[in-house]
Amino acid sequence: MAAIYPISDLQKHPSEVKAKAHEQIVHLTENGKGAYVFATEEYFEDYVERRAAELAFEERCEHAIEQGMEALKRGNVHSLEEARAIYDDQEALRA
Repeated sequence: MAAIYPISDLQKHPSEVKAKAHEQIVHLTENGKGAYVFATEEYFEDYVERRAAELAFEERCEHAIEQGMEALKRGNVHSLEEARAIYDDQEALRA
């Protein structure tokens, strides 16, 4: 669940807001509307790294799907048993 505080809590309850900022991104509101986000530098850097890793994974997945679709269009398909044998052969080569 998102941590949402009025910006005045940064002055009234700084330790509470700061403690939450160690765990997640804190959303600060001004006049009842979202205005700012707040996090520790360590949490923010970790967040950026995690998000970059997620995006890289998504790109690899999209690329693999595109390759699979192209192979399917070319008729380059295998039964499940054939695919397992190919995978096992590749794993044996890596070992």
